[in-house]
Amino acid sequence: MMSKKERLFGLDLLKILATFTVLSVHFFLNTQFYNTNATGFSITIQVIIRNLCMICIPLFVMLSGYLNNKKDYNKKFFIELLEIIVIWLFYSIIEFITTSIMNNNLSTFNIKTMLYKISIFTACRYSWYIEMFIGLYMMTPILNRAYDSFDDKSKKIVTFLALLLTIGFSFLNGVFSNIIHFPLYWGNLYFIAYYLAGKNIAYFKPDYKKLNLIILLIINTIACVFYARGGLLEYYSLFIFTEALFLFLIIYNITTQNKYLKKLSCFFANISLDIYLASSLVDIFIYKYLYEFTGNPNQQKVIVYFPIVIILSFTLSTIYAIIRKTIIRLRK
Repeated sequence: MMSKKERLFGLDLLKILATFTVLSVHFFLNTQFYNTNATGFSITIQVIIRNLCMICIPLFVMLSGYLNNKKDYNKKFFIELLEIIVIWLFYSIIEFITTSIMNNNLSTFNIKTMLYKISIFTACRYSWYIEMFIGLYMMTPILNRAYDSFDDKSKKIVTFLALLLTIGFSFLNGVFSNIIHFPLYWGNLYFIAYYLAGKNIAYFKPDYKKLNLIILLIINTIACVFYARGGLLEYYSLFIFTEALFLFLIIYNITTQNKYLKKLSCFFANISLDIYLASSLVDIFIYKYLYEFTGNPNQQKVIVYFPIVIILSFTLSTIYAIIRKTIIRLRK
């Protein structure tokens, strides 16, 4: 963790951006998007929005690579892991109890069932990220020591190879379909590439011209739209990687002298994990009442509620997060 004195405004902005985009991705998860045929202008726009918002988890993992680049096995390391687990357990227990009441399952409610649901990371619906992150966090000192042992040129080569093995080969298979096949065995470890990308930025501190990066981001976005052609891109897509990378490089070293902006961004950045987990239960209520109060609109029409829903989810999840911080006081 960076000290308060060293805190970078740009990194806080990235956490907030990642939070809003993950709530946006969940909009499509909680509506009928995945059960609707990808035809018509409205659905095409929704596909584009959904694909562009898939930078959410990549940004979070790249931030981990940047912020945890000096992590090693010590007392502080395990205390911080424990704090993350406590936060996750809080939201998992509350959501399990609440949904049991909502679904009239109290007659079958028992601690054994709750513990099992928690252990398989389903008591809180969005817990898959925690399941992934716990493993990544435990590996962080190993990745750091391995990376730090290389010279500067080899650091870049290692990062490139991680990208090639986990993300690049998938892209090449799409380009050279039915011509040649590249091995995809390591594809599920795409988060390693994102972690090393963040660590690479922390080490080399690149400072490219913002205008050039913005132009590259626009070109990448246009290419992403045409490449996807109505298809859905995942976190291991090369276009998602480059979009996240360009955004990270544009924003991470932004500074401000406005102390109010600093305090506000710091506050929301510090509860970004809380907002992510809190939104799991909040979204159950939001999307339930969204369809009830709007006359059960089809997917072509429900998109008009997108900005309202995201702002509402963010606001209510923030309130829920403040309640957690009041009940359970941790350093995070």
